[in-house]
Amino acid sequence: MAIPAKYQLEETPSLDYRQRTEWNVRDSDGTLILTVGPVSGGTALTVEFAEKHNCPHLVMDLATEPPAEAARRWIEQNRIRILNVAGPRESNQPGIYDLAAVVLRRLLV
Repeated sequence: MAIPAKYQLEETPSLDYRQRTEWNVRDSDGTLILTVGPVSGGTALTVEFAEKHNCPHLVMDLATEPPAEAARRWIEQNRIRILNVAGPRESNQPGIYDLAAVVLRRLLV
């Protein structure tokens, strides 16, 4: 499926998720990483790319942090206009989708 032109996105030449992850970090103003517990796998790779490119990033453990307001302050402090949101897949961390959806709904209101 083609990405609508209004989004001004460029597809990666590689099918490897690592390139897509790096480009998403690189091409945003900051990355919000939502997880439950410590980061691992592709989510840890997202943190590595953010550090490599000196991009603002915030890792939020949804089990322990008050998510929406803290994220809102971080976005404002870093003047983020293009936000990359990352985290583990639902298949790797059951329940993360619903938790992340609540945070993002509150954040975007």
